Amino acid sequence: MIDVVSCKPSLFDLRQFLVILSLFLYPLSFETEFKTDIFHSSVASSFGLLGVINKIIYGKPFVLSEHGVYLREQYYFIKQSRVLTKFLKKFLRLLIYRFVILNYNFADKIIPVCLFNKRWEQYLGAKDDKLQVIYNGINDSSEFEFLKQEYVKEKTSFNDIILVGAFYPFKDIETAIRAVAIVKKQVPNIRLYIFGPIKDKDYFSYCLRLIKNLSLKNNVIYRGVVKDLQNYFKVGGVFLSTSVSEGFPYSILEAMLYKQAIVSTSAGGIPELLGDCGLYVEMKNPNSVAKACLKLLHNQSLRIELGWRAHQRAVERFSLSRMLKSYEYLYNSL
Repeated sequence: MIDVVSCKPSLFDLRQFLVILSLFLYPLSFETEFKTDIFHSSVASSFGLLGVINKIIYGKPFVLSEHGVYLREQYYFIKQSRVLTKFLKKFLRLLIYRFVILNYNFADKIIPVCLFNKRWEQYLGAKDDKLQVIYNGINDSSEFEFLKQEYVKEKTSFNDIILVGAFYPFKDIETAIRAVAIVKKQVPNIRLYIFGPIKDKDYFSYCLRLIKNLSLKNNVIYRGVVKDLQNYFKVGGVFLSTSVSEGFPYSILEAMLYKQAIVSTSAGGIPELLGDCGLYVEMKNPNSVAKACLKLLHNQSLRIELGWRAHQRAVERFSLSRMLKSYEYLYNSL
């Protein structure tokens, strides 16, 4: 057990303690009885309290799915925080741990989206008979076909790399930027397009300074959140993921569907998703990332082959219809 008492709190600590606790207990202010047959929480956090209450009072089944391992990710954020004091870090670790275990104990079914998550949940004490892996699925219908190649060619070239991810430390965009600086020595007109929201303003500012310091203003382009992301993809384009923590990322699944040649770390469930249809790189290693990107940029046939293999794997194994059928069967069984 984490000894919070031994960390002498200041008056500021106690004030922040009450603020944080009130935020975690905020879901209790909601209407607790829902006019539904099943309560499903997509994260093992404080919102799972509603599922626990509905199960205890009204006898309604409680389903919990985890796209990332909430406890593991929150511990990482707490450890990296420069704002939280020693007392608040220990308090948060204990509080989040208790919430997660509460969710696991009361859930009728726990749905990890990959085997990586399942192993963590088992390690944290989730019972095997509650666990059922249901992989994320993606719509593989004609509406996602990208046959407007002329439009795509205007936006991308084979010297472009696409990265889809929010600006926060888990995505390790810093490593991607440093890798571009290495690639630039051989491919001067290399461009890394980054798509996604800004979730950590300090980290975003740090990355902007890094781009400036490495003279990559014309090589690293941030596009934010766009509605027509598929129009930046083309057969044999290079897609990059430098994440240090993942569950079963939709960004890579979508890139597979669009026949991208993928360079990625092996974080979380990515190997289960990508299989042997991409190139893997070491985490937080710009040289490893640069080497893999250069290999693809200089080899068109390899890009095309990996893209088509990834597409076939996505369509055959991770369709939206298969995922929905799994959830339909689960709900009916409860």
